[in-house]
Amino acid sequence: MNDINFLLASVDQLPFCDNSFDFIYSLSVIHYLDDLNKGICELGRVLRPGGTLILTFFNKHSLYTILRKLKRNIIKNTKYSLDKLQFLNPEAYETILRKNGFSIIEVNGYLFPQYTQLLNYLNNYGVNTKYAPPIYLSKNPISSHFKSVFGYHAIIVARLK
Repeated sequence: MNDINFLLASVDQLPFCDNSFDFIYSLSVIHYLDDLNKGICELGRVLRPGGTLILTFFNKHSLYTILRKLKRNIIKNTKYSLDKLQFLNPEAYETILRKNGFSIIEVNGYLFPQYTQLLNYLNNYGVNTKYAPPIYLSKNPISSHFKSVFGYHAIIVARLK
């Protein structure tokens, strides 16, 4: 069994050497950054050329995001306001990724807040998620686009050039 080490660090100042990882998975982190470009640049710095990055983030147009924005406006100055959270669409993330040397492999999403679905999706990219129940994401480009724009979370798989 492999040893696992945990480390608390900021995405925009990672304490790792250049080209340290073949794979980076970011679950609902990227939309909290003050400087999104700096965070993506830093992820690219620590990823090896040809390495894979999987980003998940709240969709700008999902029902969940709309409810979050309403809570933000109604319940100010509480932990639920999430006042610094950026709600962007997948195209905005794709643009920043491309500017930082990434090619986009896939854009998809899932419709409901079920992380087991996401874990199974990661399994398709080589992450061991043997305890997650099987689900099958549509390979239909229209369905994938719909889920990436309106789903609970969008998923972008990108590769560093």
